Amino acid sequence: MEQDSNELIDKVFVTYSQDSKEHQTQVASLTDLLRKEGFDAEMDILKSQRETAISFKQMMHVGIAKSKKVIIVLSKGYKEKAEEFKAGVGVEYNLVVNDIVDNPQKYILVSFDGITNDIIPLGLAGREIVDLSNPEKMQVLFQKLLGHQTFIFSEVGTSKPTFTSQPIPAFHLPIKKALVEIEMTSVKPGNGSFSAGICNFIENNVTLAIKNCGEKRLDDFTIAIKMHSAMFDEEVSVDHDGQMGIQNISQTNLFPGQSRIISFVVRLTRQNIKQVIGSSVEITVYSNEKPVTVSYPLISFFQMKLPTAYQSVQPSLEHFERPLGYF
Repeated sequence: MEQDSNELIDKVFVTYSQDSKEHQTQVASLTDLLRKEGFDAEMDILKSQRETAISFKQMMHVGIAKSKKVIIVLSKGYKEKAEEFKAGVGVEYNLVVNDIVDNPQKYILVSFDGITNDIIPLGLAGREIVDLSNPEKMQVLFQKLLGHQTFIFSEVGTSKPTFTSQPIPAFHLPIKKALVEIEMTSVKPGNGSFSAGICNFIENNVTLAIKNCGEKRLDDFTIAIKMHSAMFDEEVSVDHDGQMGIQNISQTNLFPGQSRIISFVVRLTRQNIKQVIGSSVEITVYSNEKPVTVSYPLISFFQMKLPTAYQSVQPSLEHFERPLGYF
């Protein structure tokens, strides 16, 4: 007896990489939603609950071969395992890239966290991906599962129509707010020395606020303060050319909306002024999210007051070489 075409369309196999417990739970939630919406959706967890000694390789082969639609959940872990042909994902990926050309209507690529190159295996590059981080795209997924045509196109007519051209709206994408914000809150004068009208050194205390603007707690993160190595009294890490020193400050448990205050010292001396006067101070926050960096000209942290001036001025090399004023 011939199987009903609508019944075939309902057969959906959801495959993914077990990157984390949270990711696996998201896949299970998607599978359960599809079942509630009338699709006979299955994944490895469902099948392993039905069979006490399931063969996962056989499950993959049967799931891909016997399902009308196959949903592939892309992720960083999926790409890594696929391109290195590791574990079950590697075996499955080999089947998919060889079959997707002959059966382009069978496979649906989805993502839970946007569309970036670091989740797309080379063999699937350039193909459409349904971004489920946008709730409106769930309807697109349903349409693809049902083979529903959003638009019904007519046959080609015998004459060309006339029409009025419409302007194309400007292209724009929503700007994603950084998950971490870095703000300089204060620069307070510290120690200083002045002899015979010549500046020996200026030392200021810089205070920064690191704010968690995301929705998740930052469990572990590092604040890297990068400035010219001559600015550091103690031994610190340096970059590849040996010019810039890096001071790392490790932090934990920054909750959403919370700010963490850190301070560091900047010091201009007669010994380092020629090396550092035109350099910058770079602050970077490294976490499990994308690094966030701000940069300030070093000279912006300093002010001097000259006897002939009513306002403070930024120091220059000549202030450390000739008797021009006082603090």
